[in-house]
Amino acid sequence: MRLFFLLIILFGQNTFGTEVEALKKEEEARSLRRQGRISEALELEKQAENLRIVPISQIETPSFPSLTKNWNIGVALQSNQAIDSGGQNWFTNVPNVWFQSGSPYHPRFPFAYQNKSDLPISWIKPEPGANGAFVPVISYRSQDQKWGIRYRTTRYQTDFFGVTSSSGGVVGREAIRFGYQDHKLHLEIHEILSSDWRVSWNFGLRYAQWDTGFNKTNTEFNRGSFGLETSRYLAPQLGFIFHYNLSSNLSLFFGGDLFFSTLGQLQYRSDLIEASGFSRTSSREPLALNAYGLDIRTGLEVPIGSDKLFFIWESNSTIWRANESHYPNFFASSEDSYRKSISEYYRSSAIYESDGSKKVLSRSFGIGTIMLGYSHAI
Repeated sequence: MRLFFLLIILFGQNTFGTEVEALKKEEEARSLRRQGRISEALELEKQAENLRIVPISQIETPSFPSLTKNWNIGVALQSNQAIDSGGQNWFTNVPNVWFQSGSPYHPRFPFAYQNKSDLPISWIKPEPGANGAFVPVISYRSQDQKWGIRYRTTRYQTDFFGVTSSSGGVVGREAIRFGYQDHKLHLEIHEILSSDWRVSWNFGLRYAQWDTGFNKTNTEFNRGSFGLETSRYLAPQLGFIFHYNLSSNLSLFFGGDLFFSTLGQLQYRSDLIEASGFSRTSSREPLALNAYGLDIRTGLEVPIGSDKLFFIWESNSTIWRANESHYPNFFASSEDSYRKSISEYYRSSAIYESDGSKKVLSRSFGIGTIMLGYSHAI
């Protein structure tokens, strides 16, 4: 909130003085009209009007280092942190269904569509760790500075670990790897608002994909499971970025983007190994996936000749839901394994989560990113 008021003050400091001067001239002009001195009043009114108009020649061109250099190419170091939510925690939310087939049902891991019931109820939820990656920075600005093209990407990958134990010692282990990457290509329309303010209207496409792989073993139940999921979508995206020149060599920017897609797909495969045999469950065809969300960005730019240093903080929030419209493929080495694979599919998919009500719950995840980068105009 303090930043909001600071921006208002910064935006108004260059116009407040001229507005006061214009009002004084208008008041003097009204006084001259009452005295019948019409020509002098008209001249003062014209001067007041001119004070409120910033001539195009006086507006500084936005902060590109050189009008003859249209491309900006560089690299940035990203540091990420992720949070997640969604699905049902059967133990706390729906206690009447968390115990099934003589074994406790493991609360859902929110990143994934599936969740196998391998671990006892006494478990330790793994927490995601920070992650870093180098990403390219590419943009183009037209010669007249009125439009441009920008490519952006976000990468995130981390591992989750969990261990469960009983009075006899450790009985279960779980390892989950989550990886995410998106690619965003924008057309930017630049509009100059004043000598210090400009805005970029962004229109473009966004492609995102995330993969979740898991590996779980449990000696108490004498079983292990392995799986992989891949989710992806293509979405239109639109947004804006405001730029404010704090000084001749420092600028602040902030804004965001919205996206929505019904063109998503999710595919999964999971293997279950028990004493009774081996079974595999896999999606018969890609599941329909809907996704929508919001990006928020703010940061600082420091132009140095044809070079630029920048710091960016970005938050990406994605809400998604998959629709299991077809039964999967089942493969098993024995009749008992086949029956168990069907039971596991029901208990681990979103069908069980909705409990026949067709109200499949949405999942969500958010990725916070800090970027430090350098680019060069060519």
